Amino acid sequence: MRNEIIDELIVNSTCPTNSLSIKIPVTYALRLVQINWADIMFAIENDYFDIEAAVEYAVHLMELDQSDDLIIELACIKANELIREEIIENYINKFVERTTVEERQEAKDKILYAVMNYLYENKQIFENPATVIEVVYDDFGFPESMKKVVSYIPSKNELDKENNLFYNNWSEYLLQQRKKLVRLKR
Repeated sequence: MRNEIIDELIVNSTCPTNSLSIKIPVTYALRLVQINWADIMFAIENDYFDIEAAVEYAVHLMELDQSDDLIIELACIKANELIREEIIENYINKFVERTTVEERQEAKDKILYAVMNYLYENKQIFENPATVIEVVYDDFGFPESMKKVVSYIPSKNELDKENNLFYNNWSEYLLQQRKKLVRLKR
């Protein structure tokens, strides 16, 4: 993806906390971290997940035998019946009330980790991945955990080198976040 396209995405973005309109599948995030309703809400509110993610997550909980009548009702909603505001108000908000304060505070870190991992796995599609990371850093409010990744912004020539500091820092960030989030699950 060329830098001009990235600039265009930012200018045309309707969500200031997701300037690049990055969408990740909820199934992808579930493979990385333990997701809860606070995470679903954060990701949907910030357009990292589509509203369909709420239904997919409800189905996931049913498969794990962790459902109740409200989750079953949500899981049975068809895609053409999804109305974002109604799903948030009638279901997700109620489920978020069941989460702890800590879980709500961790939601941003979990979704940031999922986004950064997704971008890392797909870094080859970007002309300059460092530009994308700078935008994500801004969108998430300049998190301290990412400072090492953005403190070294390489030029395009430096990005062409194997194992440069930028990619090493990015990989290290992902490793540290994975360790932190695994500890939080216990």
